[in-house]
Amino acid sequence: MEFILIFVQHLVRMQIQHFTFDLFLDYLKQESIDKACYYKDFFLDIIDIDSRKAENAPFFPPVPIRMEDGGAILCRDGEFTLSCDGKTYTIKKNMILCCRPGSVVSFINSDYCNISIFFHSLKLVQSAHISFKKLIPYYSNLQELICFEVNQEEANTLHQLMKTINTMIRNNEDALFYHESIMSAVYLFFYFLFSCIGEHIKESEEADIDSKDSKFLQTFLELVSNNYTQERSVNFYAKKMHISNKYLCTVIKSASKQTPSQIINQMVIKEIKQLLHYSDLSIQEISFRMNFANQSFLSKYFKRFTGMSPRQYKMSPK
Repeated sequence: MEFILIFVQHLVRMQIQHFTFDLFLDYLKQESIDKACYYKDFFLDIIDIDSRKAENAPFFPPVPIRMEDGGAILCRDGEFTLSCDGKTYTIKKNMILCCRPGSVVSFINSDYCNISIFFHSLKLVQSAHISFKKLIPYYSNLQELICFEVNQEEANTLHQLMKTINTMIRNNEDALFYHESIMSAVYLFFYFLFSCIGEHIKESEEADIDSKDSKFLQTFLELVSNNYTQERSVNFYAKKMHISNKYLCTVIKSASKQTPSQIINQMVIKEIKQLLHYSDLSIQEISFRMNFANQSFLSKYFKRFTGMSPRQYKMSPK
């Protein structure tokens, strides 16, 4: 649908690089877009793109967008290439791409592709009452982009579920159980999608994580996500959670196979990389934004984890 391209171009004109579902939904309502494409906390559509035709080229503008909410894209035919957090991915037929919160995504090119897309707010997934243990690989900013291939039957099922949801939205709003039927279909889509993700990410098996540890991990990840640009001390997060540093390290290591420091540093380094590649901020400005005393401290920190200076990384290919 060309209005998605128009919306992204709208973000560029407004110099907004954050893609939130609420912002997208407001835009759809303002532009009187076909109501069958969205409902409350989600948007879905089936798009056929052929950039070989003049009217469709280019569909994907190479502008970096930070995904603040979530989404899934199923490639049903053809292929497209995108960059996510500095890495390039080629999405081909029957491959699923999951856009998770915090990722910076920019589309590179596509000669032809047919895709089914589903963007959603975070509260929609939370309302499905899925155990956080099962959502860790999806929500965690620590994992690389979730991109994997499903078989033809799974691809057909995901596509059909999206078509069913779309049909339900078009029904009479006054029909009995209108809302309930739509949400039931959406939850079924989520359950099947996360089932596919679970098959792909074997190390995230629920049995490996204690329910209490899972709750601590959820709280810790939320705290880090909200504070990592200003706070890098494990002690800060332990105090916020009213537990000792030692206990926090034990619980987080048990639940995530990583220490709190590793998680914090990964998020900080990821953010610095994004700012170096996708913003016009100077290294000095980035050091202030990330709460480093000065540029020298930032440079030493960054080089310790990446092996190169911020300037070298900024000049490297995206």
